[in-house]
Amino acid sequence: HYIARLVFLVVMMPSVATAVWFSVISDIVGGFGIAIIVFLNHYPIPKVPGEEWPDMPFAVCQLENTVNVRRGIVTDWICGGLNYQIEHHLFPTLPRHNLSSITPQVKAFCKKHNLSYRDPQMYSAIYNLLKYAKSMALAAA
Repeated sequence: HYIARLVFLVVMMPSVATAVWFSVISDIVGGFGIAIIVFLNHYPIPKVPGEEWPDMPFAVCQLENTVNVRRGIVTDWICGGLNYQIEHHLFPTLPRHNLSSITPQVKAFCKKHNLSYRDPQMYSAIYNLLKYAKSMALAAA
C-alpha cells in the first residue's frame, strides 16, 4: 500500500521530492497521533503483573489493563474510535465505528459485577499520562 500511495502522490504532486516529503511528514504526524492515543489508553494506570493474568477472568484482565478516553464529538473524531479501548479489548474483532454502540452494555456489566470502568475526560487523561511520564522519568534518573 505504501508503494501505491507513493505512486499516487508522485503523479498528483508537483515533484517527486514534494511527494516523498508529504508521505514522510504525514506518516510521522499520523504515527505520533496514534502513539499518543495508545499511551493515553494504556500507560497511566496501575499494571496487573503478568503472572496474575492466568488466574483472572478475561473481562477483569482487560478492564484492569486499559482505560478509555471519555466520548465526545471532538474526542471521537480526533481519536477515530480508538478512545474506546475497553470495548476494543473486550471485543477485539468489533469494527472501531461500532465500539461506542456497546459502551452502555459494557458499563452496565461493570456496574453489575462491581468492576471499574475508567473513562476520564481528554484533559484528565493527558494530565494522567504526563504525571505517569514524570514518575517514570524520575524513577529512571
